[in-house]
Amino acid sequence: VKIFVNGPEKATTTTASDGVFTFADVPLTLGKNLLFAKASDNKGVQSDNSEFLSIAVDKDSPKVEITSPKDESTVKNLNKRIEIIGTVSEKAAITINDKTVIQKSDFSFDYWLGVEEGSVKIKVIATDAAGNKTEKEITVTYSKSS
Repeated sequence: VKIFVNGPEKATTTTASDGVFTFADVPLTLGKNLLFAKASDNKGVQSDNSEFLSIAVDKDSPKVEITSPKDESTVKNLNKRIEIIGTVSEKAAITINDKTVIQKSDFSFDYWLGVEEGSVKIKVIATDAAGNKTEKEITVTYSKSS
């Protein structure tokens, strides 16, 4: 069995008696990679191309920006909630203090966090499709306004 990545052949392996085969350490490029395989028997007769598989290689962690509130600021209101607003540089799964947050189509997010008076740690975690993760933490003070 031969494996092809973005056109050229990259590796060859032999199937086991049950027809199962494995490729290890196939070189991929950063970004999109299109793979397919071809099999041949001991007489040199080749199969058609397999189905194509697309693999994206992404080694960069998403960038997280918390635009509001600012680190070490004081938030005053009567409803015991703080609105966290920010952006992530790419599509990602986002949590704030372990609660799932919906990312908008422009990669922004906003979330109302229930809080008590005093110091509040806000931890934003963004994880992209490749599993790259970024954590950003700020601390604010919450005070009920009168």
